[in-house]
Amino acid sequence: TAFAAVNLYERGPLALVELNSTARRNALGPQIIDGFRQASAVLAARRGTPEAARCIILTGAGNTFCSGGDIAAGNDMMQARARGEATAVNSMSMDGVHDAFYALRELDCPLVAAVNGAAIGMGLGVALAADLIVAARSAVFSALFVRLGMGAETGVSWRLPRAIGEYRAREMMLMGGRIPAETAREWGLVNRVFDDEGFREQAWAFAAEAAQGGPVAIAEVRRLLDASWGAPYIEHVRAEHVAGG
Repeated sequence: TAFAAVNLYERGPLALVELNSTARRNALGPQIIDGFRQASAVLAARRGTPEAARCIILTGAGNTFCSGGDIAAGNDMMQARARGEATAVNSMSMDGVHDAFYALRELDCPLVAAVNGAAIGMGLGVALAADLIVAARSAVFSALFVRLGMGAETGVSWRLPRAIGEYRAREMMLMGGRIPAETAREWGLVNRVFDDEGFREQAWAFAAEAAQGGPVAIAEVRRLLDASWGAPYIEHVRAEHVAGG
């Protein structure tokens, strides 16, 4: 199914959401954000039915996962704000960006980021929103916000230290360098690295494996994992017990 700069592919219980704005290297602009919303709405409408997705893959068309925010669209947003055009502003607000791709996290099934190329800036944040990350061997990861004179966005400063540790995260965010896929795997940012040739098929296979658990159990474990960072140990043990009871 084709939406605005986003495609939705389905194979039985698996769904693949593809950013499809290759001319802009899949940068986050109004069309991709609208496409995210539409694809998420289709998948959300099936929750609790036999047709519900058991695992969702998020990837990019072409040879880029997501190159970050669409700077041209951001400039247009600022001009629209100056003119008082609220609709145009809302389509590219940070809340709009966050809501668009975090909606995929709310679908009670694993979200796999299949990073087929560069995941840069806000694009890194999109990947980090996933439960699991697989990468093509040629993929690179970069939190280059400071090199653009920007602060962090899309939750990168929250999730990255939890994924790879404080000082590696500080290196990525304060120096803005590019981390290759194999290094990302060694650091714990990536679960698997697959060859470029046949990468998408390997991502489908990985997603099929991730979908094997019981749907209710998977949804509960995801909820517990998300809550674990902010809960004292004993309270979290009790929450596990209640969930398992």
